[in-house]
Amino acid sequence: MKQRTSIFICYLELSGYFMACIETLVNKYDVDVHIVRKLINKEAPFDLGNLSSSITLHNSDDFNYESLKKLAIKTNPSLLFCGGWGDKRYLKLANLFKKSIPTVIGFDNKWEGNLKQRILLTLGKIMIRPKFKFAFVPGEAQKKFALKLGFKNNYIVLGAYSADINHFSKIYEKNKQESLDSTNHFLYIGRYVNHKGIFELWNAFIELQNETPNNWELWCIGTGDEEPNKLSHPKIKHFGFVQPKNMENYLKPNGVYILPSHFEPWGVSVHEMAAAGYPMILSEEVGAKEIFLRENGFEIKAKSKESIKEAMKKMIALSQEERKALAKQSKKISSEITPSSWAEKIMSMINN
Repeated sequence: MKQRTSIFICYLELSGYFMACIETLVNKYDVDVHIVRKLINKEAPFDLGNLSSSITLHNSDDFNYESLKKLAIKTNPSLLFCGGWGDKRYLKLANLFKKSIPTVIGFDNKWEGNLKQRILLTLGKIMIRPKFKFAFVPGEAQKKFALKLGFKNNYIVLGAYSADINHFSKIYEKNKQESLDSTNHFLYIGRYVNHKGIFELWNAFIELQNETPNNWELWCIGTGDEEPNKLSHPKIKHFGFVQPKNMENYLKPNGVYILPSHFEPWGVSVHEMAAAGYPMILSEEVGAKEIFLRENGFEIKAKSKESIKEAMKKMIALSQEERKALAKQSKKISSEITPSSWAEKIMSMINN
C-alpha cells in the first residue's frame, strides 16, 4: 500500500483562515498534516473548531529541538514548511531536511530597504536562505525581499495567504438578498494598537460627523492594548473580538471596509471583506491592496486623518448603486486567491 503524503508545518499562532487552507489541502489531496504551533494569542483568540482527523496539532512549548526532530522524522514528511524565521528550532529542522525534501519558508515582510532590513538581509543570506528551497510569500513586495535574500525567481511562490472564501462568499450572497435599508457603516476589523491607524480613524469620523452630520456609523471589531483608550461617540460601535464563524452577524449590506494602517505587510482581513462584498478604503501601507484594491474603493495616506476624512466623504457621496458596483468588483477580485489555490501551490512544491 502506498504511504500517504505527510506535511510537517512549523508555525507561530494559527488562525481560522490558515486552517481553512489546511482543511482544503487534506480534503483535496488526501494528505496528513502535522502542525507545531504556539498557543493562542489573547488579542486574536481564534476558535479553530473541529479539525479533520488528518490534521494533528502539537504545542511548540512541549518540544526542545531534539524532541521536535524525533517527531518530524517519525512523520516522514514530503515537505517541511516554516511560517517565519523567528524560531531557531524550526531553522535547525529545515537545515536537517533540506537535502531530502522540499523545505519552504513563509514570510510577509515587505522590502523597504531600511537599515534594520539591510542587516537582516546580510544575516538572512547566511542563516536563512541556505536552509530553504522555496519562499512562499503573499505578494510582489515580499517577492522582492525573497529575491534579495537569494531565492531564484522560479522558487518564489506567491499566494501564501488566503481568506476562507467559502465562508465570506456566503455572507455576500446572503446580503444581496437582504433589505438595503440597513445602516450605512464604515467597518474596521483589526487589533486595537496604534500602528493600525485607529486613532486617526476615530478622530476623522468624529470630525466628519461634527462638520457634516450624516447617517453613517463606524463599526469596530477587535481588541488589543489600546482598547481602554478607545474613543466614544454615539455613532461609533465597538464590538470586541468576533470569531470568524460569527462574523456574519456584523457584516451587513451598505458597509464599507476601512483599514488605515501605518504598517501592514499584508492584511488577510482585506481579502475576507472583499469576499464579503465590501467596497474598500485602504492605506497605502496595506500590502493586500496590491490585489484587492482595484476599482473597488479608495487608497488613503497612512497617518493622515485628513486623508481618511476625504475618502469617507467620497464614499458617502456615492449613490447606493455605485457602492453596489464597488461591492461586486470586490467580490470578483476576491476569487484570485483561494484556499484551493493555496493547497495547489503546496502540492506543486512537493512535486517540483
